Amino acid sequence: MNGESNAFSPNIYFSRNLKKKGRTISATINSTVSESKTNTVNQSQNTFYRESGITTDNRDQLQKNRNQVNNYTFRAGYTEPISDSAMVSFEVSYSSKLSRDFRDISDFDAATGNYSNYNIALSNSMQQNISQITPEISFSIFKKKFNAWSTANLEISDMKVNSVFKGQQYELQKNFVLPSYSVNFQYAFSERKRLTFANSSSFGIPGAERLIPYKDESDPLITYTGNPDLKNSWMNSSTISFNNYNIVSNFNYFLNVGFIYRNNDVINYTRYDDAGKQIVTYDNISGNKSLNVNAFSIKPSNGRIKNYPSAQGSG
Repeated sequence: MNGESNAFSPNIYFSRNLKKKGRTISATINSTVSESKTNTVNQSQNTFYRESGITTDNRDQLQKNRNQVNNYTFRAGYTEPISDSAMVSFEVSYSSKLSRDFRDISDFDAATGNYSNYNIALSNSMQQNISQITPEISFSIFKKKFNAWSTANLEISDMKVNSVFKGQQYELQKNFVLPSYSVNFQYAFSERKRLTFANSSSFGIPGAERLIPYKDESDPLITYTGNPDLKNSWMNSSTISFNNYNIVSNFNYFLNVGFIYRNNDVINYTRYDDAGKQIVTYDNISGNKSLNVNAFSIKPSNGRIKNYPSAQGSG
């Protein structure tokens, strides 16, 4: 296998403090332009035993992959102090991503001694154009006994996909309006003893390669089939942690408990045909839960760090 890749990522950042203390405006432009190419020779001999008889799938092929990505993001923000200890921020971002993926496969031609027989059944191409605008609001307050900060946003996306598999054209167009948030609260019992709580929630969009209802048989042992009925995944995460540092004994210990709940997780659903060939499609699964507990202590004077056994569970 041989390949090459190139990438260019210029960024521009602007920020300015206004007359009122703590009042700021900012803007950011990020962009990435990249391209990668790989050439791979695939040679394999495969025999499948079925009740109806024996079949073979022997391959000697040259596979050329090419990926191009143009990604642009613009963000503008404004921060306004409400008091000496509290502030609110507003931000809006716009992003545009255009990606192109090409896979060209050619079979070996014994007559010419070259990989010159183009295999339309195993070659494919996909172009994705995803535009997204995200308004966001943030609030933070910092006091002597407690701190709190939170963020909420709304992702408004437009996905357009054009692809070709086995010479057949597939088109997909979807719109999404997905909210997300994060809330954090920290209480200080003393300067070195703190309790922190965090909760966040967000949605995820299935990848276009999993939504297109194509049948990909480029691997002789595995067949992939997309599922256009996939739903957006959702995750809610909560953590609570306690940290205490005893300055007299120079001893620090930390305890963290985390819980994650997932709904409509996108998973690979696998089955096998009567010849043992793997067939993979995608599906949603709900109700996944995980709980983990971690604790450790540090006593710098003797350089010892003790990790207590962590507990994890899922269902």
